Amino acid sequence: MSAGDKLIAKDGTYDSRTQPRGFATADCNAGAPNGTSGAHVTVQAENERKAFLSTNGDRAFRVSNCTYWDIVGFHILQGDNASLREDMVQIYNSTNVTFKRNLLEQNNRGSNQNLSAILVYLGSNNIRIIENEVYGCYANCIIVKGNSSLMQGNYVNGRTARGLEWEAATRNPGAAFVIYPGSNNVVVNNIAENITYGIDIEPEGKTVGNIIKGNISFNVSGDVIAVRGNGIDKMARATLIENHVTMVRSSSKYVGFRVQSAKSTKINNITVINNGSDSPYGFLADDPGGCSPAPCGDGSPELTLTNALVKGFTGPNATGIAVRSPYNLTASHLNSYNNRSNYGLATSANTAKYVSTDPQLGKCIIWTPHGSPKHGSEAGANILYQYDSRGNPTTARLWDLTTNQFVSRGAIVEGVNDIAGNSLFDVHQRLNVNTNGCKFPDGYASGVRG
Repeated sequence: MSAGDKLIAKDGTYDSRTQPRGFATADCNAGAPNGTSGAHVTVQAENERKAFLSTNGDRAFRVSNCTYWDIVGFHILQGDNASLREDMVQIYNSTNVTFKRNLLEQNNRGSNQNLSAILVYLGSNNIRIIENEVYGCYANCIIVKGNSSLMQGNYVNGRTARGLEWEAATRNPGAAFVIYPGSNNVVVNNIAENITYGIDIEPEGKTVGNIIKGNISFNVSGDVIAVRGNGIDKMARATLIENHVTMVRSSSKYVGFRVQSAKSTKINNITVINNGSDSPYGFLADDPGGCSPAPCGDGSPELTLTNALVKGFTGPNATGIAVRSPYNLTASHLNSYNNRSNYGLATSANTAKYVSTDPQLGKCIIWTPHGSPKHGSEAGANILYQYDSRGNPTTARLWDLTTNQFVSRGAIVEGVNDIAGNSLFDVHQRLNVNTNGCKFPDGYASGVRG
């Protein structure tokens, strides 16, 4: 192959027991070709998701030391194999690689070694992970260890097609979309469901300027921006979060959305809703302790929190919105409603900024409906439109006007991603998107942002 070439996989099953290890193992330092900006090397299923790779616990793809490669449209089943320790898809020391519209199942739990469905690592930058579906993963499902990469329009479900909680057998909590560490990454319009963490930022090294917008964590235990120790490079810095929803599942004992000792964090338009758990907090910013010497990070965490809505945390000693010392908090338009305690702030409350008002969401989850006293930008998320690859808002709709479905969904594979109540194709029903009494806002059909 050469730059500009395309390798097409015909429909059918490709089994690891009859194929070489790693169906596509490309090392551009060992003879594989690099692409160029105008002539990518492409490996693609002839018909989307009809080329089925069954790996028996082995890797499906490994791209090493390459640039401008595209992998598009495969269906991959890894499965458990205790004798192998391989992430399902590996992108190593590469740039400008796109992994798009693939369907992945059941990353290998056999060795319980924190294996990932998609791993981007060791010098990989400008990687694009777009419109994939993952069913059945534990540890870090889609993880970027690098800079300037994109996660856009993906769906991760911690359960398999048969409804198995894939992380449960490992006692290793799953996280859907992970930066560990990395800077200037863009994470937009993704959906996590049935997993411990939806969003997880782990600053095990320089982690600055990540953009997290328009994401939905549904039926999860929580979301987290972590701190990894002492010093400035062990705390996330200048993270921007906008239009984010966390729906906490009934079994959770975690914080709904937690920011641990982060620097210059800005969060605007966030909704955190409890679905019957005994979670201790809806939203918490704090120094978690455990760093030696104390405090964690540089000891001066900062948070700007605006247009936040937190509701339904009524468990024993639960608090809706809490910000603990030593955080420097700048806040406005906060609404903490129907929580055991609505606020626990390390700064004096200003009643013009902090209220406890029924938002009148009705059945709506991912936007505030017309008629709500908080409709528009005043409090809570509104996830109706797409963001572009740089995190800029667009007028492109995120939900189909005819079917109400997520616009980034890919081809259906029978018995995998067509399971009612457990798949992307009908997630709009669980999110009450133009259904169950939550209609699209006025102007949505004409593309008018409201």
